[in-house]
Amino acid sequence: MEGSDFMANFDQLSLQKGWFKKGAKLYRTHAIKNDIISNYGFNLTILEEWQKLCSDVGIEPTPRSITQCKKVSFHAQFSSLNLLTLQPRL
Repeated sequence: MEGSDFMANFDQLSLQKGWFKKGAKLYRTHAIKNDIISNYGFNLTILEEWQKLCSDVGIEPTPRSITQCKKVSFHAQFSSLNLLTLQPRL
């Protein structure tokens, strides 16, 4: 699913559920995080997984710590929703 499709569907769900902006943002963040973990196989405690994620969304050079990865990857992926176009690892 493309990022724009996700946002359109999520906006529609937010209206149906009556979520206001702050609540919708929280639910959207949780939905994306859960989707990454369940479909992408992402482990939040392993540096190599964070580095792979950073690489997959085009962050170069690859950060050397989980904290650095979190800072750059969350900004990059959630501002443009790059992760939504990634294929799950099987």
